[in-house]
Amino acid sequence: MKKQILIAGLMLITAISFGQKKELKKAEKALNSGDYTEAASFLKQVEGQLGSAELEIKSKYYVVLGNLKLANADTNIDIFTEAGEAFNESLKINPKGKSASAAAEGIQNLRASAEVNAKKSYAAENFKDAAKSYYTIYNFGKSDTLYLYNASICSSLAKDNDLSLAYYTELIEIGYTGSAKEFVATDKSTGEVKVFTTKAERDLLVKSGDFIKPEIKNSKSIQGEIFRKLTAVYIDIGENDKAISLLNQLITESPNDFDLLNIASSMYYKLGDFDNFNKMTKKLIELKPDDENLYFNLGVTNSKNGNKEEALKYYSKAIELNPDYDAALINKAQLILEGESAIIEEMNALGTSSADYDKYDELKEQKNELYREVIPYLEKASILRNDDIELAKTLKNIYELLGMDDKSKEMKTRIENNGGQ
Repeated sequence: MKKQILIAGLMLITAISFGQKKELKKAEKALNSGDYTEAASFLKQVEGQLGSAELEIKSKYYVVLGNLKLANADTNIDIFTEAGEAFNESLKINPKGKSASAAAEGIQNLRASAEVNAKKSYAAENFKDAAKSYYTIYNFGKSDTLYLYNASICSSLAKDNDLSLAYYTELIEIGYTGSAKEFVATDKSTGEVKVFTTKAERDLLVKSGDFIKPEIKNSKSIQGEIFRKLTAVYIDIGENDKAISLLNQLITESPNDFDLLNIASSMYYKLGDFDNFNKMTKKLIELKPDDENLYFNLGVTNSKNGNKEEALKYYSKAIELNPDYDAALINKAQLILEGESAIIEEMNALGTSSADYDKYDELKEQKNELYREVIPYLEKASILRNDDIELAKTLKNIYELLGMDDKSKEMKTRIENNGGQ
C-alpha cells in the first residue's frame, strides 16, 4: 500500500513538472511572437508552482522572465536591471544547466541594449540616464570597468552627487586607474610616436619599414582625477572632513599637482579657512608664478583678514601681470579709500582753534591725496567697465571733491546714458 502511495505521489510531481514545462514553452512562444501580455500570463501560472519545480525549470523560468523584461524595457534602466537580475538568478540556480547559455546570452543582449541607450542619452545630454545605463552595463559584466568610469563621468555632468558618490567610491574600491597597454611605434620619416589600436596593426606598419622602435607602454593613470572628482562631491554635500582627509592624502602623493592644489585652495576658501587657502595658493604660485588670478585671490583673502599692506601688494602684482585686470584695479582702489574713514573721523573731532584749523587743512590734503592716488585705477577700470554705473558714480564724487568739474560732468553724462541718475 505504501508503495502505491509513493508511486501516486511521483506521478503527481511528474504531472506538475510537465505542466510547468508546457506553460514555459507557451510563454516563450508568445514572447517570440511579440505577444508580451500573453507571455506574462503564462509565466504567472508557472510562478505559483516554482517552489516545487525542478532546478532546470526554475532556471528556464528566469531566462524567459529576463527576456520578457528586456523586451518591455525600452529605455527604462530599472527594468533593464530587473532583466539582468532575472538572468543572474537563472545562472545562480543552475549554472551548468541547459538554460545557462541562454541566460548568459540574455545578459549580453541586455548590455548591448543598455549601451545603445547610454549613447543616445549622452547625445541628448540626458546625462543621468546615460550614467545609469553605463552602470548597468558594468554591473552585469564587472570585468569591463571602463563602463563604471563612463558612468562616473556622466554622473558628474548630470551634477548628481548621489550617483557620483556611489560610482567614484566604487572606482576607488576596485583600484581603477584607467591605465592600459598601448602599442606604439615611431614614424621613421617624422620621428613622431604613434599609438596603434592593435598589436597586429602596429607590427604590420613596422614590417613595411614606415615605422620603427615597436614598444608596449602603459597609458597615464587617471586615478588622481578620480580622487579629485570624489573630493569635489564631498565638498558639495558638506562632508568637509572626508574631503580634507582625501585631499591631504592626494597632496602628499602629488605635491606639485596644480589642479589638485587648486581644488584644495577652493575648498578652504569655501570653508572660510583663509590661512590654509593662502598656503595652498602660494604653492600654486610656485608652479605658475605669472598667473595674475592667484595674486588677486591672495589680495582678497588678506583684505578679509585685515592685512591691508599684504593685500595691496598682491593686488599690485596682479595689475603688474595684467594691467587690464579690472577687478584688481577696483579692489586696490577700494582698499586705499578705506583710509578715508579714519581721516574724516579725525577731522570731525577737531575744535575751532587756529591749530585745529591748520590740522584740518592738513587732513583734508591727506584725504585729497587718497583720492588722487585711486583715480588712475578707477579711470582704467571705468574704461574696461564702461556701463558700470556705480563705478561712474564713485569717480564723479571724487572729481567733485577735487574740483575737477569737467571730469565730473563727463561721468554724469555716462551715468545718464546708462540709465542712471
